[in-house]
Order: sequence, then C-alpha cells, then structure tokens
Amino acid sequence: MCGSALFKRGAGTDANVWMIIFGENGDTGTLTLKESNKSNKFERKQMDTFRFTDILSLGELSKVRVWHDNKGPSAGWHIEYVDVKDEVMDMTFRFPCDRWLAKGEDDGQIMRELPCANNDILDFNEKTKYEIYVTTADIDDADTKENGWIVLEGKKGRSKELVLENSSKKKRFMRGGFDKFEFSSKNVGDIAGICLGHSPKEGKKVKGEVFWCVEEVAVVEKELGNR
Repeated sequence: MCGSALFKRGAGTDANVWMIIFGENGDTGTLTLKESNKSNKFERKQMDTFRFTDILSLGELSKVRVWHDNKGPSAGWHIEYVDVKDEVMDMTFRFPCDRWLAKGEDDGQIMRELPCANNDILDFNEKTKYEIYVTTADIDDADTKENGWIVLEGKKGRSKELVLENSSKKKRFMRGGFDKFEFSSKNVGDIAGICLGHSPKEGKKVKGEVFWCVEEVAVVEKELGNR
C-alpha cells in the first residue's frame, strides 16, 4: 500500500507526521510518514509518496486520520488532499482536505479526519459553526490525557470526526474540568445524538486500558443559538 499527499504553496511543515488508514477490514494502526520519495519531505506545492509494503489490503477505504506533533520552526501545514493506493486491489482512494493543520490557522487543530471522496457523509455544502462544551466527571480517574473526538448525528446527516483539541486550556479533560471547543462544519441539522471517544496523542502507543468519564456534553449551533 502506498500513500501520497499534495500540499499548498507556503504550507509545508517541519513537524513529525503520522497517519492511520481505515477500511472495511480494519485499520493500519499508526503509520509514521518518515521515508518519502523526496529528499526533503512536506515542502510547499509538493507531492510526497510513502510506501508501506507490509500492510495487508483493507478493502474499501473509508477515512484517514492524519496529524503532527507541532514541532519545528515551521510546524503549520496545509494539506490539499491525500491519495492512498491499494496495490492488491489496484485502486486509488482520494481523501480531500484543503485545510490547515496548525495551531495558528483555521480552527487551531493539528489532527484531521478525512472521509473518502467516494463515501461522502453529507451531500450538501451548507456550513455552520458549532460550540461544544465538555464536562469531565469529578470522580477518581475520570480525566484523560488522550485526544477526545466527537461525531455529530443530525436530522440532515452526520459530521466527520471532530478532534477536541482547540481548547483555550493547556490541559484538557481534567477531573471536574469544563472545556470549550469551536468548529466550522457542514450543518447536520437538529442534533439527534453524538458519538464521543478518545484516541492516543501524537502516535503514542498506550499500555493497558485508558478511561475517560464524561459528565455532560453540550452542542450549540452558533448562528441560530440551537442547543
């Protein structure tokens, strides 16, 4: 399996980058994007290709998760798209992005979940802004150091995974803590439910079980004030 990505002018990164590819037969686990076909990877307006020869076919691909550690003098990164080719199936899957992974750009996130272009979750272009408030329970071991994420389920459709990272607080999800996050996303209509979870930070492997006890989640659609 091999993957490639195109980056906009002025949007290269010096940070360390990881990716997970998801398909109908599972996922790849965390892949380190280290050995590119280019001597200087992640430069502006450049396509980088990474090959992973020991990965079995995942079947039809659904999404990729890509992130970096925000290290280096020029960590901010703008991805145009990611292509993943399954050489067993002889198929290429495209994952459009056209967004920043940068603390000082866009919504401040350095992790993105990119759905496959052939499996769009929503079929309309209407966008809106959401505020998401998360209250971690005030009990022993309720906190987590992992990345939290949320998917919004609405009457018009389903959002992609929104990584809960762009909080104003340095430490998130502390015991008894209250965290606020803002996102620009396609409008899913009246919220009918959510899916909430967590994943390891920056390619780190977790030993043993990891827990997070959440007391309450509130979602506000800012333009209309719906809660």
